[in-house]
Amino acid sequence: MTVLQDGPERAEYSTHSEGSVYSLLMEEGFSTEFGARPMERAIEQLIAQPLAKAILEDRIKPDQQLIAKAANGSVIFSPVL
Repeated sequence: MTVLQDGPERAEYSTHSEGSVYSLLMEEGFSTEFGARPMERAIEQLIAQPLAKAILEDRIKPDQQLIAKAANGSVIFSPVL
């Protein structure tokens, strides 16, 4: 569950990730030279930024359940129907 809070308002978003998301994070967030150090950047670029953009563009509503899928090197969030 992801909780975003700004001021007195609070919104909750429930996300479920497919295995493809974890695989993409492992590909992008791990290197033999630096280990898992790049993971934070991968999570920010692949999950946090696209999710925030979708929320700001009002494509995702508060209290909506989402599924995350990896496709073509990015993570796509879709509502659970």
